[in-house]
Amino acid sequence: MDKPPKSNFAKLDDVDAVPNLDADKKRLYKKFLNEPSPRAFAISETGNVGWASRGEDPLSRALYFCQIYAKASCTLYAVDNDVVYVKSDPAKVAPKEVEKPADPILNFQN
Repeated sequence: MDKPPKSNFAKLDDVDAVPNLDADKKRLYKKFLNEPSPRAFAISETGNVGWASRGEDPLSRALYFCQIYAKASCTLYAVDNDVVYVKSDPAKVAPKEVEKPADPILNFQN
């Protein structure tokens, strides 16, 4: 999966700017920030997240693990050292099918 362009939605370390995160998910985002690149963090409107670092295609892995727990569409929030999130109208976003990654190791989801 190709890396989306930087969005300038927020600063990478601005934990409070990440949409839909409760206190536990904010702690997970802080943990993600300490992971090495390549890395990706995905979010859902339901408050579920998925993240992956190292290994092959962390972007697809983060989305996959977010979506299996959210049971809803997820979007990438951060990739490596950039915020790539673009706020969209939820009524216009349809859930996407995401294939299970070949390398499901080194990930976290909730």
